[in-house]
Amino acid sequence: MILPKPKAVFFDFGGTLSAGTSFDPGKAGLALYACADNPEACSPEEAVRVWKQVFADSVSRPCAPGVPMEIPQMGTMIRCVMDICGLRTSKTRLELETAVQWQGKPWPMMPDADRLLAKLAELDIPTAVISNFSISSKTLQTRIDQMLPDNRFMFVMTSSDYCYCKPSPMFFRAALGRAGLTAEGCWYLGDSMTADVAGAFAAGLFPVNIDRTAKSGAELIDDGQGSFLRVNAWAELISILDRM
Repeated sequence: MILPKPKAVFFDFGGTLSAGTSFDPGKAGLALYACADNPEACSPEEAVRVWKQVFADSVSRPCAPGVPMEIPQMGTMIRCVMDICGLRTSKTRLELETAVQWQGKPWPMMPDADRLLAKLAELDIPTAVISNFSISSKTLQTRIDQMLPDNRFMFVMTSSDYCYCKPSPMFFRAALGRAGLTAEGCWYLGDSMTADVAGAFAAGLFPVNIDRTAKSGAELIDDGQGSFLRVNAWAELISILDRM
């Protein structure tokens, strides 16, 4: 399979650069409680109960019909829970979000993500990250730099900082504008058919879907919206890039 060289490649994070996607609200509440300077203000059980309620209420709030908007923002949830519980902390937002999101066990790297980034750098193809995430762009950037220290991402953007989330084309347009690019010739790599593939199509980017359960190593698929590439491993995409 031979494809034209992309002008730039944008990445999703969870399920794409990272193999993890899980989040445990109970452990998140305990992680936040552990950050308090005055833990005597409430019990850990109360902190967990309040966190679970705030988290559930946040993720269940409806968006305007047909408009994907980012609702749960980690920073506002943390502030709400700590004030309700009477907890105080001297930690920064970065420290709090890191503790609550990863709970001491950051998501691992997707196999061959480092090799894929190295190949794109070798081909002089710019890269960036556009992720639906309740944590700030800075918090995610910090984790990516730890996981992939040789990355050359122009920037990392999370929906928490941009109000819109995928599949809204507005989120993609913000990234393209920040990069100083138009959509034509740009690729978007992600694992979700709704957020990533449909979102990329809506914004005019070429979607590359990673599905580790796919039987075919690499396949061009037309689903009615247009053609997209599906691979079952990043090694398959590296092979395609090797032929450019």
